[in-house]
Amino acid sequence: GAGIDLSSLVILEGKVCWDLYIDGLVVSSDGSLLDALAAAIKAALSNTGIPQVNVAVGVSPDEQPEVNISDEEFLQFDTSAFPVIITLTKVSVVYIYNS
Repeated sequence: GAGIDLSSLVILEGKVCWDLYIDGLVVSSDGSLLDALAAAIKAALSNTGIPQVNVAVGVSPDEQPEVNISDEEFLQFDTSAFPVIITLTKVSVVYIYNS
């Protein structure tokens, strides 16, 4: 499954949702690159606040709904289900991981 609940990005089912883009800038690749990127993404999502959105009631299905975005109330991502990525290397019958 996904590391975050994608339904938390939905504002109005089938009409309006948040887009989530994650960019990673690699400055140096002197180790486990995927491990470092995964840890950085989890940390970033843990500190990301999604503004609370209120949708105007009574909008017909054919019209674009009116939304009000709060500047003060935010929702946090639940990253408790985010996978932990580690790199394993097998040498003979022993597995080695880089911590």
